[in-house]
Amino acid sequence: MTLPDPMLIYLFLSPLFCLALLRPQWAILACLAILPTYLLKLSLFGIPTTVLELSIYTTYIGSFLSILFSNGLNFVNLDLLKNWKLKIKNSKTSLLWPIAAWLIITLISALFSENIQTALGGWKAWVFDPLLVLILIIQFFDQKNIWKIVASLGLSSAVLSAYGLFEYFFSPHQLGDERLDSVFDPANYHAMLVGPIIVLLIGLIFSSQIPRIWKYLLGTASAINIIALIFTFSYGGYLAVLGGLVIYGFLTLNRDQKRKMIIGALITLIAFIIIAAPTKKFQDLFEFQERSSSHARLEIWQTSYLIFKEHPILGVGLNNFESAYRENIPRVAFPPLEWLVAQPHNLYLALLTQTGLLGFLVFIYLIVRFFQIIGVARYKLQDTRYALLSSLSAILIHGLVDTPYFKNDLSIIFWLIIALMIIHTRHIALENNQ
Repeated sequence: MTLPDPMLIYLFLSPLFCLALLRPQWAILACLAILPTYLLKLSLFGIPTTVLELSIYTTYIGSFLSILFSNGLNFVNLDLLKNWKLKIKNSKTSLLWPIAAWLIITLISALFSENIQTALGGWKAWVFDPLLVLILIIQFFDQKNIWKIVASLGLSSAVLSAYGLFEYFFSPHQLGDERLDSVFDPANYHAMLVGPIIVLLIGLIFSSQIPRIWKYLLGTASAINIIALIFTFSYGGYLAVLGGLVIYGFLTLNRDQKRKMIIGALITLIAFIIIAAPTKKFQDLFEFQERSSSHARLEIWQTSYLIFKEHPILGVGLNNFESAYRENIPRVAFPPLEWLVAQPHNLYLALLTQTGLLGFLVFIYLIVRFFQIIGVARYKLQDTRYALLSSLSAILIHGLVDTPYFKNDLSIIFWLIIALMIIHTRHIALENNQ
Protein backbone atom coordinates (compact mmCIF):
# COMPACT_ATOMS: atom_id res chain seq x y z
CA MET A 1 0.00 0.00 0.00
CA THR A 2 1.52 3.32 -1.11
CA LEU A 3 0.62 6.36 0.96
CA PRO A 4 -0.82 9.30 -0.98
CA ASP A 5 0.31 11.98 1.48
CA PRO A 6 3.71 11.34 3.13
CA MET A 7 3.34 14.56 5.16
CA LEU A 8 0.99 12.72 7.48
CA ILE A 9 3.80 10.29 8.23
CA TYR A 10 6.29 13.04 8.96
CA LEU A 11 3.79 14.52 11.42
CA PHE A 12 3.70 11.13 13.12
CA LEU A 13 7.49 10.87 13.22
CA SER A 14 7.91 14.21 14.99
CA PRO A 15 6.28 13.13 18.28
CA LEU A 16 8.06 9.77 17.99
CA PHE A 17 11.39 11.60 17.78
CA CYS A 18 10.50 13.68 20.86
CA LEU A 19 9.49 10.51 22.70
CA ALA A 20 12.82 8.90 21.79
CA LEU A 21 14.67 11.92 23.18
CA LEU A 22 12.76 11.87 26.46
CA ARG A 23 11.83 8.20 26.94
CA PRO A 24 13.87 5.94 24.62
CA GLN A 25 12.32 2.77 26.01
CA TRP A 26 8.81 3.96 25.22
CA ALA A 27 9.77 4.89 21.67
CA ILE A 28 11.34 1.46 21.10
CA LEU A 29 8.25 -0.27 22.47
CA ALA A 30 6.13 1.88 20.17
CA CYS A 31 8.18 0.73 17.16
CA LEU A 32 7.72 -2.90 18.16
CA ALA A 33 3.98 -2.32 18.46
CA ILE A 34 3.65 -1.05 14.88
CA LEU A 35 5.59 -3.71 12.99
CA PRO A 36 2.89 -4.15 10.31
CA THR A 37 3.39 -0.53 9.20
CA TYR A 38 6.03 -1.86 6.81
CA LEU A 39 3.00 -2.38 4.58
CA LEU A 40 2.64 1.42 4.35
CA LYS A 41 5.09 2.46 1.65
CA LEU A 42 6.34 5.87 0.59
CA SER A 43 9.36 7.52 -1.00
CA LEU A 44 11.93 9.74 0.72
CA PHE A 45 14.28 11.67 -1.60
CA GLY A 46 13.46 9.13 -4.29
CA ILE A 47 14.37 6.16 -2.07
CA PRO A 48 11.56 3.64 -1.42
CA THR A 49 10.90 3.21 2.28
CA THR A 50 8.14 2.33 4.74
CA VAL A 51 6.54 3.85 7.80
CA LEU A 52 8.16 1.16 9.97
CA GLU A 53 11.60 1.86 8.54
CA LEU A 54 11.34 5.61 9.12
CA SER A 55 10.07 4.94 12.64
CA ILE A 56 13.13 2.79 13.37
CA TYR A 57 15.53 5.44 12.06
CA THR A 58 13.72 8.19 13.97
CA THR A 59 13.81 6.19 17.19
CA TYR A 60 17.46 5.25 16.70
CA ILE A 61 18.61 8.84 16.16
CA GLY A 62 16.47 10.26 18.95
CA SER A 63 17.45 7.56 21.45
CA PHE A 64 21.18 7.97 20.95
CA LEU A 65 20.87 11.75 21.00
CA SER A 66 19.28 11.31 24.42
CA ILE A 67 22.49 9.58 25.56
CA LEU A 68 24.54 12.42 24.17
CA PHE A 69 22.46 15.06 25.91
CA SER A 70 22.50 13.15 29.19
CA ASN A 71 26.29 13.09 28.90
CA GLY A 72 26.40 16.87 28.70
CA LEU A 73 27.38 16.84 24.99
CA ASN A 74 30.75 15.42 26.01
CA PHE A 75 31.93 13.52 22.94
CA VAL A 76 35.27 12.62 24.50
CA ASN A 77 33.86 10.57 27.37
CA LEU A 78 30.88 9.25 25.45
CA ASP A 79 31.08 5.45 25.12
CA LEU A 80 28.18 4.22 23.03
CA LEU A 81 29.67 0.75 22.99
CA LYS A 82 29.62 0.29 26.73
CA ASN A 83 26.17 -1.22 27.16
CA TRP A 84 25.50 -2.77 23.80
CA LYS A 85 28.73 -4.26 22.55
CA LEU A 86 28.13 -7.82 21.65
CA LYS A 87 31.40 -9.36 22.76
CA ILE A 88 31.21 -9.77 26.51
CA LYS A 89 34.20 -10.95 28.53
CA ASN A 90 33.64 -14.65 27.96
CA SER A 91 34.56 -15.20 24.31
CA LYS A 92 32.53 -18.41 24.34
CA THR A 93 29.36 -16.31 24.43
CA SER A 94 30.24 -13.80 21.74
CA LEU A 95 27.93 -13.16 18.81
CA LEU A 96 29.84 -10.19 17.47
CA TRP A 97 31.64 -11.98 14.65
CA PRO A 98 28.73 -14.02 13.24
CA ILE A 99 26.52 -10.92 13.28
CA ALA A 100 29.21 -8.84 11.58
CA ALA A 101 29.77 -11.62 9.03
CA TRP A 102 26.03 -11.81 8.29
CA LEU A 103 25.90 -8.04 7.78
CA ILE A 104 28.91 -8.00 5.44
CA ILE A 105 28.24 -11.16 3.42
CA THR A 106 24.63 -10.23 2.69
CA LEU A 107 25.79 -6.76 1.62
CA ILE A 108 28.44 -8.21 -0.70
CA SER A 109 25.84 -10.60 -2.10
CA ALA A 110 23.57 -7.63 -2.85
CA LEU A 111 26.35 -5.60 -4.47
CA PHE A 112 27.32 -8.47 -6.78
CA SER A 113 23.76 -9.37 -7.75
CA GLU A 114 22.22 -8.70 -11.15
CA ASN A 115 19.58 -6.39 -9.68
CA ILE A 116 21.57 -4.36 -7.15
CA GLN A 117 18.82 -1.89 -6.29
CA THR A 118 16.32 -4.61 -5.43
CA ALA A 119 18.91 -6.56 -3.45
CA LEU A 120 19.98 -3.49 -1.47
CA GLY A 121 16.33 -2.83 -0.67
CA GLY A 122 16.06 -6.34 0.75
CA TRP A 123 19.33 -5.93 2.64
CA LYS A 124 18.14 -2.66 4.16
CA ALA A 125 14.80 -4.12 5.25
CA TRP A 126 15.87 -7.60 6.39
CA VAL A 127 19.43 -7.10 7.66
CA PHE A 128 20.29 -3.47 8.42
CA ASP A 129 17.01 -2.33 10.00
CA PRO A 130 16.63 -5.39 12.28
CA LEU A 131 20.20 -4.95 13.51
CA LEU A 132 19.39 -1.34 14.43
CA VAL A 133 16.51 -2.69 16.50
CA LEU A 134 18.87 -5.21 18.11
CA ILE A 135 21.26 -2.40 19.07
CA LEU A 136 18.42 -0.31 20.50
CA ILE A 137 17.14 -3.18 22.62
CA ILE A 138 20.47 -4.18 24.13
CA GLN A 139 21.38 -0.53 24.73
CA PHE A 140 18.21 0.59 26.49
CA PHE A 141 16.81 -2.55 28.12
CA ASP A 142 18.04 -4.92 30.80
CA GLN A 143 16.85 -8.25 32.12
CA LYS A 144 14.14 -6.84 34.37
CA ASN A 145 12.55 -5.04 31.40
CA ILE A 146 12.45 -7.95 28.97
CA TRP A 147 8.80 -8.59 29.74
CA LYS A 148 7.90 -5.11 28.46
CA ILE A 149 9.33 -5.96 25.04
CA VAL A 150 7.42 -9.22 24.82
CA ALA A 151 4.28 -7.49 26.13
CA SER A 152 4.49 -4.89 23.36
CA LEU A 153 4.70 -7.65 20.75
CA GLY A 154 2.00 -9.71 22.42
CA LEU A 155 -0.59 -6.96 22.78
CA SER A 156 -0.04 -5.51 19.31
CA SER A 157 -0.23 -8.96 17.68
CA ALA A 158 -3.40 -9.67 19.68
CA VAL A 159 -4.96 -6.51 18.22
CA LEU A 160 -4.10 -7.76 14.73
CA SER A 161 -5.52 -11.18 15.56
CA ALA A 162 -8.70 -9.65 17.00
CA TYR A 163 -9.16 -7.63 13.82
CA GLY A 164 -8.58 -10.78 11.79
CA LEU A 165 -11.17 -12.69 13.81
CA PHE A 166 -13.70 -9.89 13.36
CA GLU A 167 -13.06 -9.87 9.63
CA TYR A 168 -13.24 -13.66 9.43
CA PHE A 169 -16.62 -13.95 11.15
CA PHE A 170 -18.33 -10.70 10.15
CA SER A 171 -16.78 -9.75 6.79
CA PRO A 172 -15.84 -13.08 5.20
CA HIS A 173 -16.32 -11.61 1.71
CA GLN A 174 -13.03 -9.72 2.23
CA LEU A 175 -11.07 -12.94 2.64
CA GLY A 176 -9.27 -14.13 -0.45
CA ASP A 177 -9.21 -17.87 0.32
CA GLU A 178 -11.57 -18.14 3.31
CA ARG A 179 -8.64 -18.03 5.75
CA LEU A 180 -7.96 -15.46 8.45
CA ASP A 181 -5.30 -13.07 7.20
CA SER A 182 -5.84 -9.87 9.27
CA VAL A 183 -4.00 -7.03 7.49
CA PHE A 184 -1.77 -9.42 5.55
CA ASP A 185 -2.07 -11.36 2.34
CA PRO A 186 -1.84 -14.33 2.32
CA ALA A 187 -2.90 -15.81 5.66
CA ASN A 188 0.46 -17.55 6.11
CA TYR A 189 2.04 -14.17 6.88
CA HIS A 190 -0.13 -13.74 9.95
CA ALA A 191 0.68 -17.29 11.07
CA MET A 192 4.42 -16.65 10.70
CA LEU A 193 4.09 -13.46 12.76
CA VAL A 194 2.09 -14.80 15.71
CA GLY A 195 3.76 -18.23 15.94
CA PRO A 196 6.99 -17.29 17.75
CA ILE A 197 5.14 -14.58 19.70
CA ILE A 198 2.71 -17.15 21.12
CA VAL A 199 5.57 -19.35 22.31
CA LEU A 200 7.42 -16.35 23.74
CA LEU A 201 4.31 -15.10 25.55
CA ILE A 202 3.52 -18.45 27.14
CA GLY A 203 7.13 -18.90 28.18
CA LEU A 204 7.22 -15.41 29.68
CA ILE A 205 4.01 -15.95 31.65
CA PHE A 206 5.38 -19.09 33.28
CA SER A 207 8.99 -18.05 33.76
CA SER A 208 9.13 -14.37 34.67
CA GLN A 209 8.23 -12.37 37.72
CA ILE A 210 5.92 -9.81 36.16
CA PRO A 211 2.94 -7.96 37.66
CA ARG A 212 -0.07 -10.25 38.02
CA ILE A 213 -2.33 -8.03 35.97
CA TRP A 214 0.15 -8.27 33.09
CA LYS A 215 0.13 -12.06 33.31
CA TYR A 216 -3.63 -11.98 32.78
CA LEU A 217 -3.30 -9.53 29.90
CA LEU A 218 -0.57 -11.56 28.21
CA GLY A 219 -2.53 -14.76 28.79
CA THR A 220 -5.51 -13.17 27.07
CA ALA A 221 -3.26 -11.99 24.23
CA SER A 222 -1.92 -15.54 23.85
CA ALA A 223 -5.44 -16.96 23.69
CA ILE A 224 -6.54 -14.45 21.04
CA ASN A 225 -3.44 -15.17 18.96
CA ILE A 226 -3.94 -18.94 19.23
CA ILE A 227 -7.58 -18.70 18.15
CA ALA A 228 -6.58 -16.50 15.21
CA LEU A 229 -3.80 -18.92 14.28
CA ILE A 230 -6.32 -21.76 14.13
CA PHE A 231 -8.40 -19.91 11.55
CA THR A 232 -5.41 -19.13 9.35
CA PHE A 233 -5.44 -22.87 8.59
CA SER A 234 -1.66 -22.68 8.35
CA TYR A 235 -0.37 -26.19 8.99
CA GLY A 236 3.15 -24.79 9.17
CA GLY A 237 2.00 -22.39 11.89
CA TYR A 238 0.35 -25.22 13.82
CA LEU A 239 3.51 -27.32 13.61
CA ALA A 240 5.75 -24.43 14.65
CA VAL A 241 3.74 -23.49 17.75
CA LEU A 242 3.18 -27.09 18.81
CA GLY A 243 6.86 -27.86 18.31
CA GLY A 244 7.98 -24.75 20.19
CA LEU A 245 5.68 -25.46 23.13
CA VAL A 246 6.71 -29.13 23.29
CA ILE A 247 10.37 -28.07 23.38
CA TYR A 248 9.55 -25.57 26.13
CA GLY A 249 7.75 -28.31 28.05
CA PHE A 250 10.68 -30.74 27.78
CA LEU A 251 13.00 -28.04 29.14
CA THR A 252 10.84 -26.95 32.08
CA LEU A 253 8.53 -29.79 33.18
CA ASN A 254 9.25 -32.70 35.48
CA ARG A 255 9.03 -36.31 34.35
CA ASP A 256 5.33 -36.85 35.09
CA GLN A 257 4.40 -33.53 33.53
CA LYS A 258 6.37 -34.39 30.41
CA ARG A 259 4.47 -37.66 30.08
CA LYS A 260 1.16 -35.81 30.32
CA MET A 261 2.38 -33.24 27.82
CA ILE A 262 3.31 -35.95 25.31
CA ILE A 263 -0.09 -37.58 25.71
CA GLY A 264 -1.79 -34.20 25.27
CA ALA A 265 0.27 -33.42 22.17
CA LEU A 266 -0.57 -36.82 20.65
CA ILE A 267 -4.28 -36.37 21.38
CA THR A 268 -4.15 -32.93 19.78
CA LEU A 269 -2.40 -34.35 16.72
CA ILE A 270 -4.87 -37.22 16.35
CA ALA A 271 -7.84 -34.88 16.77
CA PHE A 272 -6.40 -32.57 14.14
CA ILE A 273 -5.94 -35.41 11.66
CA ILE A 274 -9.50 -36.67 12.24
CA ILE A 275 -10.95 -33.19 11.72
CA ALA A 276 -8.72 -32.17 8.83
CA ALA A 277 -8.53 -35.46 6.90
CA PRO A 278 -11.78 -34.96 4.95
CA THR A 279 -10.76 -31.47 3.78
CA LYS A 280 -9.23 -30.76 0.39
CA LYS A 281 -6.38 -28.77 1.99
CA PHE A 282 -5.27 -31.81 3.99
CA GLN A 283 -5.65 -34.19 1.07
CA ASP A 284 -3.59 -31.86 -1.10
CA LEU A 285 -0.63 -32.50 1.20
CA PHE A 286 -0.25 -35.89 -0.48
CA GLU A 287 -1.13 -34.83 -4.02
CA PHE A 288 1.89 -34.48 -6.30
CA GLN A 289 0.29 -35.16 -9.69
CA GLU A 290 -2.60 -32.69 -10.00
CA ARG A 291 -2.59 -29.04 -8.99
CA SER A 292 -2.03 -28.71 -5.23
CA SER A 293 0.00 -26.68 -2.76
CA SER A 294 2.36 -29.62 -2.23
CA HIS A 295 2.87 -30.08 -5.96
CA ALA A 296 3.53 -26.34 -6.37
CA ARG A 297 6.00 -26.39 -3.48
CA LEU A 298 7.82 -29.32 -5.04
CA GLU A 299 8.27 -27.34 -8.27
CA ILE A 300 9.41 -24.30 -6.29
CA TRP A 301 11.95 -26.31 -4.30
CA GLN A 302 13.35 -27.97 -7.43
CA THR A 303 13.70 -24.57 -9.06
CA SER A 304 15.35 -23.19 -5.92
CA TYR A 305 17.96 -25.93 -6.13
CA LEU A 306 18.71 -24.97 -9.73
CA ILE A 307 19.10 -21.32 -8.71
CA PHE A 308 21.49 -22.29 -5.93
CA LYS A 309 23.57 -24.46 -8.27
CA GLU A 310 24.04 -21.50 -10.62
CA HIS A 311 24.84 -19.02 -7.80
CA PRO A 312 26.43 -21.21 -5.09
CA ILE A 313 28.72 -18.73 -3.33
CA LEU A 314 26.77 -15.49 -2.84
CA GLY A 315 23.34 -16.36 -4.22
CA VAL A 316 21.21 -14.05 -6.35
CA GLY A 317 20.95 -11.36 -3.67
CA LEU A 318 18.21 -10.64 -1.18
CA ASN A 319 14.78 -10.00 -2.67
CA ASN A 320 15.88 -11.29 -6.09
CA PHE A 321 14.38 -14.76 -5.77
CA GLU A 322 11.20 -13.94 -7.68
CA SER A 323 12.98 -12.85 -10.85
CA ALA A 324 15.42 -15.77 -10.66
CA TYR A 325 12.48 -18.14 -10.18
CA ARG A 326 10.67 -16.83 -13.25
CA GLU A 327 13.79 -17.41 -15.34
CA ASN A 328 14.37 -20.96 -14.11
CA ILE A 329 10.94 -22.48 -13.49
CA PRO A 330 10.42 -23.41 -17.20
CA ARG A 331 13.39 -25.78 -16.81
CA VAL A 332 11.42 -27.67 -14.15
CA ALA A 333 7.84 -27.44 -15.40
CA PHE A 334 6.09 -25.69 -18.26
CA PRO A 335 3.61 -24.32 -17.76
CA PRO A 336 4.36 -24.17 -14.03
CA LEU A 337 1.70 -24.23 -11.34
CA GLU A 338 2.97 -20.88 -10.05
CA TRP A 339 4.65 -18.17 -12.11
CA LEU A 340 4.99 -15.53 -9.36
CA VAL A 341 6.71 -16.72 -6.19
CA ALA A 342 8.31 -14.20 -3.84
CA GLN A 343 10.10 -16.76 -1.63
CA PRO A 344 10.77 -20.51 -1.91
CA HIS A 345 8.52 -21.54 1.01
CA ASN A 346 11.53 -22.87 2.87
CA LEU A 347 13.81 -20.78 5.05
CA TYR A 348 16.94 -22.77 4.27
CA LEU A 349 16.42 -22.75 0.51
CA ALA A 350 15.74 -19.02 0.75
CA LEU A 351 19.09 -18.54 2.45
CA LEU A 352 20.94 -20.69 -0.09
CA THR A 353 19.37 -19.05 -3.14
CA GLN A 354 19.62 -15.43 -1.96
CA THR A 355 22.78 -15.35 0.15
CA GLY A 356 24.61 -18.38 -1.20
CA LEU A 357 26.56 -20.95 0.74
CA LEU A 358 28.46 -18.22 2.60
CA GLY A 359 25.33 -16.54 3.91
CA PHE A 360 23.72 -19.88 4.71
CA LEU A 361 26.71 -21.09 6.73
CA VAL A 362 26.96 -17.82 8.66
CA PHE A 363 23.24 -17.94 9.48
CA ILE A 364 23.47 -21.56 10.63
CA TYR A 365 26.58 -20.75 12.66
CA LEU A 366 24.70 -17.91 14.33
CA ILE A 367 21.92 -20.33 15.29
CA VAL A 368 24.44 -22.86 16.60
CA ARG A 369 26.15 -20.17 18.69
CA PHE A 370 22.76 -19.14 20.07
CA PHE A 371 22.09 -22.67 21.30
CA GLN A 372 25.66 -23.04 22.57
CA ILE A 373 25.34 -19.88 24.63
CA ILE A 374 22.06 -21.13 26.08
CA GLY A 375 23.83 -24.39 26.96
CA VAL A 376 26.85 -22.67 28.55
CA ALA A 377 24.55 -20.67 30.80
CA ARG A 378 22.13 -23.46 31.64
CA TYR A 379 22.83 -23.30 35.35
CA LYS A 380 22.95 -19.53 35.54
CA LEU A 381 20.05 -18.08 33.60
CA GLN A 382 16.44 -18.00 34.72
CA ASP A 383 13.81 -20.02 32.89
CA THR A 384 13.13 -17.13 30.52
CA ARG A 385 16.02 -18.47 28.43
CA TYR A 386 13.89 -21.52 27.67
CA ALA A 387 11.18 -19.27 26.26
CA LEU A 388 13.76 -17.65 23.97
CA LEU A 389 15.12 -21.01 22.85
CA SER A 390 11.64 -22.40 22.20
CA SER A 391 10.51 -19.30 20.32
CA LEU A 392 13.53 -19.44 18.02
CA SER A 393 12.92 -23.16 17.57
CA ALA A 394 9.37 -22.38 16.44
CA ILE A 395 10.79 -20.12 13.72
CA LEU A 396 13.23 -22.81 12.59
CA ILE A 397 10.48 -25.46 12.52
CA HIS A 398 8.18 -23.20 10.51
CA GLY A 399 11.13 -22.61 8.19
CA LEU A 400 10.86 -26.20 6.96
CA VAL A 401 7.69 -25.35 5.01
CA ASP A 402 7.72 -21.56 4.72
CA THR A 403 10.02 -18.54 4.96
CA PRO A 404 9.55 -16.95 8.41
CA TYR A 405 12.41 -14.46 8.10
CA PHE A 406 12.38 -12.55 4.82
CA LYS A 407 9.69 -10.03 5.76
CA ASN A 408 10.33 -6.78 7.62
CA ASP A 409 8.40 -7.74 10.75
CA LEU A 410 9.59 -11.35 10.81
CA SER A 411 13.28 -10.45 10.54
CA ILE A 412 12.87 -7.98 13.42
CA ILE A 413 11.28 -10.67 15.60
CA PHE A 414 14.17 -13.02 14.82
CA TRP A 415 16.80 -10.47 15.86
CA LEU A 416 14.71 -9.40 18.84
CA ILE A 417 15.02 -12.94 20.20
CA ILE A 418 18.78 -12.77 19.67
CA ALA A 419 18.87 -9.39 21.45
CA LEU A 420 17.00 -10.75 24.48
CA MET A 421 19.47 -13.62 24.73
CA ILE A 422 22.35 -11.12 24.62
CA ILE A 423 20.73 -9.19 27.48
CA HIS A 424 20.60 -12.42 29.50
CA THR A 425 24.25 -13.27 28.92
CA ARG A 426 25.30 -9.70 29.69
CA HIS A 427 23.39 -9.87 32.96
CA ILE A 428 25.14 -13.10 33.94
CA ALA A 429 28.56 -11.68 32.98
CA LEU A 430 27.97 -8.61 35.13
CA GLU A 431 26.86 -10.79 38.04
CA ASN A 432 29.99 -12.93 37.76
CA ASN A 433 32.21 -9.84 37.81
CA GLN A 434 30.70 -8.48 41.00
